[in-house]
Amino acid sequence: MDAQGRNAFHVLAEADLDKEGTWRFAEHLASRSVSIKPTAFGLDPLDTTLTELLELPQWRTANIRFARFLIDDGAPVERSHRQLAAMISTADASTYRRLVSVVPELAS
Repeated sequence: MDAQGRNAFHVLAEADLDKEGTWRFAEHLASRSVSIKPTAFGLDPLDTTLTELLELPQWRTANIRFARFLIDDGAPVERSHRQLAAMISTADASTYRRLVSVVPELAS
């Protein structure tokens, strides 16, 4: 973890998730039990990937897939995640529908 409590999953959430190497690294981290939620404070990797989805909707398929990966690997769905999903709904209803069809835990 760095000084802000971010770990490699945060970096991946901001990376090019369309690259297969990114997914292999994510799977490697998960297999090594790297924490999906490294700290109780601040943004976690799921917050980061949802923020990326909100700001860069052209990456929506990869970010939605990564959100599903994080939750499947144990990321808790928290209020901040549902708030970001609601912001996505307001910004782009189509992306929101796709998001909650893959990650129904984020539906508000």
